[in-house]
Amino acid sequence: MANKGGSVSTKIDFPNFLKVVMGIIALWILYYNVRGIVLLGTVQHLKYIARHPLESYEKKMQERVGPIFYDYVQFIKYNTPEDAAILLPPYPALPWPQTSNDAYMRYFLYPRTLMNGKQFEPGLDINKEGIDYILIAWGEGPNESSDLTHGWPKFDVPAARILYLKGEPAKSRNDYYLYKDHVSTGSWGLIEVRK
Repeated sequence: MANKGGSVSTKIDFPNFLKVVMGIIALWILYYNVRGIVLLGTVQHLKYIARHPLESYEKKMQERVGPIFYDYVQFIKYNTPEDAAILLPPYPALPWPQTSNDAYMRYFLYPRTLMNGKQFEPGLDINKEGIDYILIAWGEGPNESSDLTHGWPKFDVPAARILYLKGEPAKSRNDYYLYKDHVSTGSWGLIEVRK
């Protein structure tokens, strides 16, 4: 359409333009979310569930979060009362991506109170904070060089009792958790703090 001066009118239909822009944004969000699901491995887990519809909840959870971690949180749940306060490894820190994440652990251990310690010390006053249990967590993350970061707690703890997930791998006294006895054992367990 020509104006009086001979120029062409370029009037933009704003509602249609807005629809096109919103459609492009919606497609980008859809692509980004689907890509995230695939990268997280969710598709693989859904395939497992579809192929094993009659598998027990326990087996499905072991497949989803890993057998060591799932068995360990069930062990903790079974051996601690619901009102227990539990000290976890430091967060965020490898090699404890699951056991140090208090929000993630809360999903499995609620209503227990969960707190994070530090790598080479409790990080808080165990008695003042009312800590009842301290995790013995080897680590579910990848091995670092020489396994120097694996194994927690890396400090001695007075214990009322020490429980191990799969038997006692170390020779700590029953009344004291000694870190030097656990340096390279791959231990998973639970220390009940002596009050």
